[in-house]
Amino acid sequence: MCNSEHDNNQITTKELKYKIIDRENIFHESLWHLDFDGSVNRLGVGARVWIHNMENNHYEGHAFRLNSKCTNNVVGYEALILELQLVRKLGAKRVSILGDSELTIKQINGDCFVNNPRLSRYRETILDLIKDLLETNFVAIP
Repeated sequence: MCNSEHDNNQITTKELKYKIIDRENIFHESLWHLDFDGSVNRLGVGARVWIHNMENNHYEGHAFRLNSKCTNNVVGYEALILELQLVRKLGAKRVSILGDSELTIKQINGDCFVNNPRLSRYRETILDLIKDLLETNFVAIP
């Protein structure tokens, strides 16, 4: 269940859903598309990430097996963090992020309050990873 209460220090929903920092340079940077998915089942915990940039003909996918027991919410955050770390190394400045974890996306966008301290730390890590990007767009997909 989502609660839309926010701390005054949090980035607002509009700022995070579609954050543009530098309008002058944004069109000089190509848009990177990111897709993440996490899975928890009786066989273990895993994350899948897909990164592509059509302008540069760059496509890569990765699958990770996580060595910890965790919930679907935690694995969604883990997958997104792995993906943002990879795209940061590639030098991306504009990213559009799609994820199947609706709660994760809503919490990052500020649409849902993060009650769990562990998930709150994950959210702060993600906000730190995206702070230097020129543009970010987070979208939940079914």
